Amino acid sequence: RRAVALLLAGLALAGTGGVRAEPVSPRFRPPVPHTVPELGAQVLSAEERAYLDKLPEIRVAVPRPPARPYETLSTDGEVGGIHPDMLVYLGRAFGLRLRPVLMPDWSSTLAAAKKREVDLLMTLGATPERAEYLAFTLGATALPGALFGRQAGLGSAGDSPAPAMATFALERAYMANDFVRRQFPQARIVSVEDTGQALAAVSRGQADYYLGSLLEANDW
Repeated sequence: RRAVALLLAGLALAGTGGVRAEPVSPRFRPPVPHTVPELGAQVLSAEERAYLDKLPEIRVAVPRPPARPYETLSTDGEVGGIHPDMLVYLGRAFGLRLRPVLMPDWSSTLAAAKKREVDLLMTLGATPERAEYLAFTLGATALPGALFGRQAGLGSAGDSPAPAMATFALERAYMANDFVRRQFPQARIVSVEDTGQALAAVSRGQADYYLGSLLEANDW
């Protein structure tokens, strides 16, 4: 059975499977005291409350590096940020048991979702391929995108090529890969592991552009 996500996307069926042990024991940042409301009888029916009471622990994937500021991970394992804080707030209100599961990168996060090793993802966009194994909710926050280039290239003639013939530095398995391949089939993609590496590739001249989250890029 599919578990519907509570934030930007949900996934996968609850199932068994191993996720490797991590040196840091992750935990969600607790909500501000006295801010989680109690849900009245008009919010949930008795049947819905009984369903929630029977739910097992929900395994929440936390890829690394986290998608700041949407998700953050401190050196001592505390998981926070816009989406985890919202999730914890909802979890407390509905009585859900949430356990963060650290993942080494985004590709392994999607792979764990396909294999049902995690139950919920927080920060990602919907694509037809992902919809085959993830159940998406409506978006909880805006994910504005932007095109980044070297300062001398953006807006100046002749320095950077047109996007259709350009080289893009993109995070591996991010949704921007699908967009670039669809819109600019002749463009070249350099795959990197995180936003910082993508921006560095553009800065060093290894790529012409980075296409991705405006907030994430500004946080590096």
